[in-house]
Amino acid sequence: MRRFTRKKPPTYSEIVKSELRRYDRRGATPQKILYSHQKNVHKLLLSSIQICLRNKIPTDSSFTAQQVQDQECLRQLFYKNQAYKFMKTIKCSPAHWENEKNRVCAQI
Repeated sequence: MRRFTRKKPPTYSEIVKSELRRYDRRGATPQKILYSHQKNVHKLLLSSIQICLRNKIPTDSSFTAQQVQDQECLRQLFYKNQAYKFMKTIKCSPAHWENEKNRVCAQI
């Protein structure tokens, strides 16, 4: 059984790291590593999209599942550059590297 010392519940990535770093390495199969990474990326994307939609969409117009399935609505989000911002948390994405470039240029 896992025991974490802090009061805050552990995140999914902390649980996966704990499983992979065990002394007997029983959770370190290639399938488990790839599955865990993919699941972690999906969790990051979902949380980023939710935050981005909450911040960018006006409160008077709600964003529904039908609008997400509509291609024209998605094109409008891409055109307004609102669909690009949620990828800042995903490494190796253009939005992430743009953010890193701005951070490095600010240090110079």
